[in-house]
Amino acid sequence: MVVGKGLIASYFLSYQKRDDILIFASGVSNSQNREIEVFKREERLLRDMIYQYPRKKIVYFSSCDIRCSDKTNSSLYFEHKQNMEKIIEKQAKNFYIFRLPQVLGTSKNRQTLINYFIDAISNEQSFDIYAGTKKSLIGIDDAFVIIDYIILHSLYENQTIDIVNPNMISVEEIIVILENYLGKKAHYKKRDIDKTCEYDTSIVNKIIPQLNIEFNKDYLKRKLYKFY
Repeated sequence: MVVGKGLIASYFLSYQKRDDILIFASGVSNSQNREIEVFKREERLLRDMIYQYPRKKIVYFSSCDIRCSDKTNSSLYFEHKQNMEKIIEKQAKNFYIFRLPQVLGTSKNRQTLINYFIDAISNEQSFDIYAGTKKSLIGIDDAFVIIDYIILHSLYENQTIDIVNPNMISVEEIIVILENYLGKKAHYKKRDIDKTCEYDTSIVNKIIPQLNIEFNKDYLKRKLYKFY
């Protein structure tokens, strides 16, 4: 069963007819959202799903940046994600909580990091960057392959797992790659603030050698040509 219609849900449609798994991909996708009712709506839906389908294993997608929410300006979003995780841990009999970093994929959400940069550079708009910050970027296709492998092999059940690209990339490197991809110069100011989050890569590092996923220096470039 799949709940949701966005980018993540679209990659898990193969789970639609499974009776034992409930893919909950109907969450708030914009970390800048400040509408309390939007968060409450997601919470009500999650509680309803857990209540209606007590025998299904709940699969929830959270954010890796919960680990360093004190470094962000989106405390409401991360407080909500933490609350959702606690609800699952207390009420769901069986679950997976997969924490994701910046996900690359074709999305209507223009507030994602890459979409925001692409729009700003394309429209020759000025923006600020945190010069010392590094990001983990992962394609939705690779995130799906890793998560699918974990679920199908019943690994790390009832745990919270970071699904990340272990090779971090600086924001400045991202901008250079986007400039070359778009053929336009970015107009930005550097702010000397480091908002790098440290993720747990232990599980991903054990799995990716078996899945033929290459997180190399050309990773972002390859995903740009695939998704954008």
